[in-house]
Amino acid sequence: MSDFFTDKPDFTPYTLEFPDKRVFDPQKAMSRYNRSIDWKKIMKGPEMDDEDDQRKEHYKQQKGGDE
Repeated sequence: MSDFFTDKPDFTPYTLEFPDKRVFDPQKAMSRYNRSIDWKKIMKGPEMDDEDDQRKEHYKQQKGGDE
């Protein structure tokens, strides 16, 4: 597996490319589950953690729910 890795990380953001429907149609693949793909959500990317909210929750738990 060492052929797949380098000693220098590449932090270049990736660009989403839609698959060629002649090869693979994701909507058709999801139809067996009676679901569709939310492309807007995928394009937006994952929600990032809000450190301030995490701290609030952490301290709430430490104090037994009191702020």
